[in-house]
Amino acid sequence: MSLVAACGGADDDSDDTGTSATASNEPVGQDEQVDACALLTEEEAAEALGSNVEPGEPSDFAPFFGCRWAVDGTLDYVDVTVLTGTSTELEYYFELTDETESVDGYEEKAQWAEHTGTFEVLTEDYDVSVGVGVLNREPVEAKEIAIGLMEKVLSRLEQ
Repeated sequence: MSLVAACGGADDDSDDTGTSATASNEPVGQDEQVDACALLTEEEAAEALGSNVEPGEPSDFAPFFGCRWAVDGTLDYVDVTVLTGTSTELEYYFELTDETESVDGYEEKAQWAEHTGTFEVLTEDYDVSVGVGVLNREPVEAKEIAIGLMEKVLSRLEQ
């Protein structure tokens, strides 16, 4: 199963002057579609939230590709969002999130935003977020859930 599908594009990275495109303006994921609902299973979301969830609901607004698994009748949910674009665009969006704390243990940049319950990782090709909404739980618990789910998301995104 392919999670990312590239849409066309030239194989030659050189411009009219014959020079190669730089990493900062090379369209890494610009023309890609990401199936965010394939990055977690319904069972994984349910286990993380401790309750059955509705099937993943996609919300794709290129270059943002998302999916939400929600517990019916509650405000509890898991969100996965993948942003595609040039490395400059990805860095810009990553830096937009305020009131964050860095998360160690990642080769990539990683940050936790407690006020939104979102764990975000900036990879070479994507800005990936896992959001967790859990009522009646401490923020540290939501952070642990999001970090655990991010491992699964990143491993599948790299396939």
